Amino acid sequence: MEAKLEPVAKKVKQEDWCEDGAGHAQSGENVDPGQPATDRFRATNLYDRQIRLWGWDAQQRLMKSKLLMYGLDGVGAEVLKNLMLGGIRQITIMDWQIAAESDLTTNFFLRRQDVGQLNRATATAERAKSLNITCALTAMEAQTSDVTVDLVKDYDLVVLNGVSHQEAVRIGNACRILGIPIFLSQICGFHAFFANDLNGLKFEIPPLKSFQPGNTAKTQSSRASLPSTSSGKRDNKELKLMGSSQGESCEIQELTISSPDLSVVLDVKAVRRSGLASPVPRRGYGLKKMDPYLNLELILTFAGRKGRYPTYGHSEDDFKDLKHVLAEIRPEGDSRVVEPEEMVTAEANFTCAILGGTLAQEVITVLTRRNYPIYNLYYLAANDACGSREYVE
Repeated sequence: MEAKLEPVAKKVKQEDWCEDGAGHAQSGENVDPGQPATDRFRATNLYDRQIRLWGWDAQQRLMKSKLLMYGLDGVGAEVLKNLMLGGIRQITIMDWQIAAESDLTTNFFLRRQDVGQLNRATATAERAKSLNITCALTAMEAQTSDVTVDLVKDYDLVVLNGVSHQEAVRIGNACRILGIPIFLSQICGFHAFFANDLNGLKFEIPPLKSFQPGNTAKTQSSRASLPSTSSGKRDNKELKLMGSSQGESCEIQELTISSPDLSVVLDVKAVRRSGLASPVPRRGYGLKKMDPYLNLELILTFAGRKGRYPTYGHSEDDFKDLKHVLAEIRPEGDSRVVEPEEMVTAEANFTCAILGGTLAQEVITVLTRRNYPIYNLYYLAANDACGSREYVE
């Protein structure tokens, strides 16, 4: 069944949101579809619900942001959809692959007539543009080798979907030099993960304790009061409480991210070390104790030896190789649950939806610099309904 896409932005007449330089509404004939709706009143008509959620300042930052994304698999399609509906200013999507039959089950922008005919980025852009005419969406038919420093420097954030380990590290190093945050996602059957490098970014975070109007007592700044996956430094920052009619203030703090680059997050030894330092996952009664670190170590070890990740197209051979690798890396007496047979199944649309939705949410958090981000790893075992925030150091 094909997903029905609702072009939300088209519900608002173009003359209601688009202005010329003098502030006068333009006629529909002179509208530039890529012009952002920066006027507060007109933007509210488009994004009222999310402005109520994270505020006008955060929405402004999102509407001024430019994103580069490579890879239009199921995760890429989900991220693109959510960011366009969110109101991002500009997105450039890149891909080298021609649409295949298997893409129809995960990328809901593609159609059967695209198979074997159109590039995934080109075909996706043609239909995604209708989601939000205020977002400038551009498609490029290019390989990962075309993602260079000169290209990346013009964007605020980079997302890579389904690229090789070597290319992810290369592009990640370029982004780190430029101070640009980067996300990497990968799907292996029912298992998936995304990693990021947010080093040096600063976020405005809410009080860790419940806030009472008029109470501006300083909160403790010890590492122990931070989330377990955080590794940042906080500075006290006094801001007005959003939506307060009496002007009460609350203690908003600034969190500075300090995290390793992608080469460390994707390093087998670092993942093993972090996994051994973490307690065995405890789930509810009847649920498996799926450990993200051992599963990720298995996937990365396989990728390091094969030069690619496990795929459904080589399911029989890859399953045998995964079991062989697992026998080598699993510590003696280890009881953590690892399911290599689930890593070689076909990509499921619900796996892409969960990971892509979570990834898009984190991209918005990073672009708006609001609340606690996930850094630097999120692991998903979709068939077991287990998703966890982790930290590799």
